[in-house]
Amino acid sequence: MKFKSVAVALLVAAPFIHAGAVAARECRVFRPDELAVGTYRNVDGCTVPRPQDASCPPPRDAQYRCGDGDWSYAQHCRGACSHHGGVRCTVGSGRNCCP
Repeated sequence: MKFKSVAVALLVAAPFIHAGAVAARECRVFRPDELAVGTYRNVDGCTVPRPQDASCPPPRDAQYRCGDGDWSYAQHCRGACSHHGGVRCTVGSGRNCCP
């Protein structure tokens, strides 16, 4: 019976344990000029610059090149460049993101 009580307690607490782990993630700090294009709050609760149009080389903290040519500062590939044609290239992946 004790095992069943512990199992139920873990199931009830699991969503809160996971939420705490997400909230503890460290957010990247961006320069004011990177934030000037507008921001959004990502799934980790971090403020991130919106994708922006820029020529090559990529802006300092850009993580992805979007299908429309914009650079994304997203911290996760999932959802990065949404409404911008999806992710075309990952910066630092060994591919040339500036064709």
